[in-house]
Amino acid sequence: MKNIVVKLVTRPTIKGKRQFVPVNPKHNYPGDTVFILRWLPEGTTTYRTKTLPRGIGLKMAQMACASFEPPTVKEAKEEEQHSEAAEFGGQRSAFLLDKNTTFKKDGTPLDADTIHSYELVTAEFIKVTGRTKAGQITKQDMRNWIIKLKGRMAHRSVCNLYILVACFLKFCGIDHKTLLPQLIEPQSDPLVLGDRVDARRDDAICHLESVLSSHHVEEKITDGQRSRYFVRVAEQEYVVQNPTDKPAVFIVHHEIPENWIVDSDPQPASIDGSTAVFRLVAEPGQRVRLHVGMHRSDSINPN
Repeated sequence: MKNIVVKLVTRPTIKGKRQFVPVNPKHNYPGDTVFILRWLPEGTTTYRTKTLPRGIGLKMAQMACASFEPPTVKEAKEEEQHSEAAEFGGQRSAFLLDKNTTFKKDGTPLDADTIHSYELVTAEFIKVTGRTKAGQITKQDMRNWIIKLKGRMAHRSVCNLYILVACFLKFCGIDHKTLLPQLIEPQSDPLVLGDRVDARRDDAICHLESVLSSHHVEEKITDGQRSRYFVRVAEQEYVVQNPTDKPAVFIVHHEIPENWIVDSDPQPASIDGSTAVFRLVAEPGQRVRLHVGMHRSDSINPN
């Protein structure tokens, strides 16, 4: 039997790509470094790997490498059949761990709702595609998943969920642009994450937190004449959540009924007919609130 060389490596991300790098015995590796055993089985051209437990340290990893006996080709195939189903799930677990240990610029972790969104979406994505490895994902898999989503939510909501999956695929070393179906390609500035459309169906991304209404009577004196007005007030608060790892812009459309005036701060970025358009900037993982207040004043007949 040919002597098989087992190498001890790490897999850092270099220039946006994860690469296998041989361990340098003189390097001081962080305590949470993940070490990997890598070898080329006899009679094959595909390398095999075995990931060692996180945090065991360089010395223990070197000992594990020295004592490791690579399985035979037959044993490797049997092991692969048992482990294949868990591989994509393992990448998902590593992805979620990465998000759970990611911190924003202000030093705070990603919002719990963001992490929960990643958990739900990636689990469903793996289930729907039925794949065991990220590299097996095809354009048709993406279409099937999107069509399933479109059966229960609006197009814009589907686009928002696609962003979450794109982040997951990028973590797995897959360029989602090569799989991007025509029916979901962005049609505007890629920083614009989504409109406030059908937000009630997409609570993880954008939703209404509160809807309030009230009324009162106001008195005004103009040129010595006293006038009374019945004033109706409507207030709504939107909450948007940026689930990505990059800053994003949300576009919120708010309908203005006839004879009503938006008097809240900030004012709309623009008004398109009877629709007020607001732009919200959210940092990675950030939750942003938008308060929209309107009023309508009707003159009260003194008689």
